[in-house]
Amino acid sequence: MTRLEIVENLIQQILALGLEIELVALDAGFYSVDVINYLSRFNFIIGVHVEKVGIHRNFNGDYTAKSNGKNATFRLIVHHGREKEYLAKGTNLDVNRSIVVKWYDKVRTPIETSYKLIKSFLLYLIKELVTPPVHLRTSNVNLYTILAPQGDNEQGRLPLTPNYLALAR
Repeated sequence: MTRLEIVENLIQQILALGLEIELVALDAGFYSVDVINYLSRFNFIIGVHVEKVGIHRNFNGDYTAKSNGKNATFRLIVHHGREKEYLAKGTNLDVNRSIVVKWYDKVRTPIETSYKLIKSFLLYLIKELVTPPVHLRTSNVNLYTILAPQGDNEQGRLPLTPNYLALAR
């Protein structure tokens, strides 16, 4: 599956559950012109590899990505990370850049942490509970975080509570 097909499939699954999508946050592994063009119908924040955009300084403005004759224009925010390296986010949100970074971190951090915990637990299950020739591959589990709204969204807060959904392929 392509990155675009994965994103389309996931969003279709969420919409089929009757859930409303308020924000899509993807890591840089999904960054492509096709994915950004598809996401433009939703509020989105996507990680961007700084090397792909070639901007190694603080930046906050419109950026046009080009690939195979296709274009995608979005707001690009390049900022310092914790280790003094530059990090980049693409978005279509019209809010302060610090809020975009805060929201992205609030959404992505639990996903990364939960994925590591689930992967560790599955590896434990494989070692302790599963006897050969049965094999359980951790790559067959996708972990998604669905954020449930908690109140209103005044003053730039992200009043969402993470709920985790693990789907086996």
